Amino acid sequence: MTNNQLPSSFRDPASFVYIEENKIFRKIRSEYKNEMEHLMQSGLYDELIDKKYLIKHTLLKEELNNDLVIQPEEIEFISYPYEWSFEQIKDAALLTLKIQNIAINYNMSLKDASIYNVQFKDGKPIFIDTTSFEFYNEKPWKAYYQFCKHFLYPLWVLKYNSPALQGLYLAWLDGLDPQLTKNILPFKSYFNLAVLLHLHLPLSYRSSKKVNEESKLFTKSKLKNLLKHLFTTIDKLKLPKQLSTWNQYYDKNITNASYLEAKENIFVEYTSSIKPGVVLDLGANDGHFSKLVKNAIIIISTDFDAYVVNENYKNNKNENRTNILPLIIDVCNPSPGIGWNNEERMIFFGRKEFDTVIAIALIHHLVFTNNITLEMIAKKFSIAKKFLVIEFIPTSDEKVTQITKNKKIEHINYSEEIFEKSFSSFFNIIKKQKISHSERILYLYERKD
Repeated sequence: MTNNQLPSSFRDPASFVYIEENKIFRKIRSEYKNEMEHLMQSGLYDELIDKKYLIKHTLLKEELNNDLVIQPEEIEFISYPYEWSFEQIKDAALLTLKIQNIAINYNMSLKDASIYNVQFKDGKPIFIDTTSFEFYNEKPWKAYYQFCKHFLYPLWVLKYNSPALQGLYLAWLDGLDPQLTKNILPFKSYFNLAVLLHLHLPLSYRSSKKVNEESKLFTKSKLKNLLKHLFTTIDKLKLPKQLSTWNQYYDKNITNASYLEAKENIFVEYTSSIKPGVVLDLGANDGHFSKLVKNAIIIISTDFDAYVVNENYKNNKNENRTNILPLIIDVCNPSPGIGWNNEERMIFFGRKEFDTVIAIALIHHLVFTNNITLEMIAKKFSIAKKFLVIEFIPTSDEKVTQITKNKKIEHINYSEEIFEKSFSSFFNIIKKQKISHSERILYLYERKD
């Protein structure tokens, strides 16, 4: 054991993850040595690495007590399922099934199917738990129930109810209970054969009699058929098409195309003049401006709207963009620390230092919709280690007029002068330019030492 063990790494008795000199290591206990050797020597590890399904690692040493220490490749930004869109959860589910299907060929099996074993790297899901593999035996897949709770049931709730319900993961850290899922799903879900097979019938069966699943013989062919059915069921799941203000924003809600083009040009000029590093794009909508940032290490492209984040992810996937990670984040209510001691899953703003923060067409919503002062916004955005690209929208702007139509705003301290004064506590202005065809101003700030 080490004092540097990650708070999230305590559930697996086979290993734990720790940090030393800002690097990630995994200690694998001697009891798991046989499984680890089989993983590495059977060809399973090589196939999963070739397919980019499993995180790579380097074996550093074998200790006197036969414990192993490995150094896995690091994930640039850790995210959690309550921040993922429907398609991200779906891809994570399909990855888990693919890995299990391959593992069987090497006489191994996943002993758990936790959604927290998956992260996103280079725009795609990747499995990060090297010690999730055990030797295969002809018994029912012990991780099946967890797979349903962590992947299948939430996907059905998102499809049949609302994609915004990914937040249920916050309340139900270990996935959705089947009875809860049954209560949430609408009646029309009963007409889906897979829902009947994997939810309603098992619930009825469990309530009618107790069975010892471990005693049942479950051949490889049966398990392969189960995995194939689960894969087909999930692969064909799609969200119903639904338009909101935000997922058609740049198509229908920008009334002046010349303004948008002018803003894009200034934005590209600003972001090309700096080294953006690790970027946080707040209120990114469908990632329109995230995609204009060049030479960033990674861009965390966030919005509170589950539909636009889903579109952002799908578009990046189709365009093979590897350095943008779309996440569902409400800047007014970001992900808290949850789990054991509120440390098992980290708070959003505590996971990474951001070199550059972007806030395009955002602050008027924070001020006039959420009653957050410019001083509070400036302090929050001072998380930017180096640069801030932010758009100021005056009260004369059409969008502000729409927001404040039935609201008194005379008491709100909001002006260009107050804006600059608020941000001057933390930043120096590098560039400031009014966007043509509007009264809006785009700023490039540099963080004060």
